[in-house]
Amino acid sequence: MSDGSLLGKGFLTLVITVLLLSPVFPYPYQSAQRLEPSGPISTLYDAREDETETWIEIVPDIRQSKLKPMRLNFSVKTRGKSVLTPPDSVTLTPILDPLYDPNVRRQPVARLLLDGQQEVELKPTLANLVLSFPCEGCAPDRIITTIPADTFRKIVLSQKVEGAALGLDFFLSAEQLDVLLGFAMHVKLLPSSRR
Repeated sequence: MSDGSLLGKGFLTLVITVLLLSPVFPYPYQSAQRLEPSGPISTLYDAREDETETWIEIVPDIRQSKLKPMRLNFSVKTRGKSVLTPPDSVTLTPILDPLYDPNVRRQPVARLLLDGQQEVELKPTLANLVLSFPCEGCAPDRIITTIPADTFRKIVLSQKVEGAALGLDFFLSAEQLDVLLGFAMHVKLLPSSRR
């Protein structure tokens, strides 16, 4: 038998094996599909769960620094390929750059102040504290909080939003509040003709 025919049979065996096993072990890209982006709003559909996650990230101004070491990720998960009904809540995840003052112990708390008057305390559960660099004594670089839909509407309709998360004070600009308003309309938490 020549080496060419062995190589051909080996290749054919490999192709048949891959074809037979592919439905059994689906790859993530086969079941998750990025949907059409809508400006700064991102959407990902997971066919296995029949669930769509829609999110937006805002980089707020930080009072203690000219650097912008924090991102605020607002997200919702809904059934199906598109948002048909308003979600019950919005997940807010403040994410701190792990290289920004890494030796500072940070408290895993977040709060917002709406129009200088109404304070919204955002308390994560212990399970929602996340470490990028798991080590002894490390502080979390992000926390995951859940905001009820009614509270999120108040945030979006506020003229001034300030907050604190992971030891940093931040504020959102008018442009960032407009982007957040667009997100609220996109996920059906507000009618399209608000503000």
